[in-house]
Amino acid sequence: RHYWEVEVGPSDGWAFGVAKESIRRKGLTQFSPEEGIWAVQQNGGRYWAVTSPQRTPLCLGGRKLSRVRVYLDYEGEEVSFYDAENMQHIFTFNVAFQEKVFPLFSVCSTVTYIKLC
Repeated sequence: RHYWEVEVGPSDGWAFGVAKESIRRKGLTQFSPEEGIWAVQQNGGRYWAVTSPQRTPLCLGGRKLSRVRVYLDYEGEEVSFYDAENMQHIFTFNVAFQEKVFPLFSVCSTVTYIKLC
C-alpha cells in the first residue's frame, strides 16, 4: 500500500493518478482505464474521474480541491482518491493490476500548478 498527496492550484486543466508501466509515452495518449490510466482530473472548473466510455462527474458539494490524497492498494486492487483536507472519499477505481504501476501527473498549460507533497 502506498499513498501520496498532490497540491493543486486554482488554474484549470490537470489530471493525476496512476498509470501502468507499459503506457505509451510518446504522442497523444487517451486517458482511460482501458489504456492503463486511473486518474481524476479538473477541467472547465469541474472535477471528473477518468472512466469510460465517459468521464464520471465528481460531486464535491461545491467545494474546490486544494490537496488530494492518492491511495494505491496494489494487493487490494484499488486506487482511491480523497480530499486530503478532510479525508472525504472522492472516487475509487477497482483494478486487477497485471503489471507495475507508477504515479501519473499531467497539466494542460504552463500556468497550471500541481505539487507532489
